[in-house]
Amino acid sequence: MNFDNMPEPRMEYAYFVVPGIIAVICMLLYLRFKRVGWL
Repeated sequence: MNFDNMPEPRMEYAYFVVPGIIAVICMLLYLRFKRVGWL
């Protein structure tokens, strides 16, 4: 199999960083929508 082109072996913390970034974006969107009264 072609494992040289997969990003996972080169990025040790990718599986922790990506969900963290998604959670931060969701929290920022929630706070923004709450502030403007959409929620």
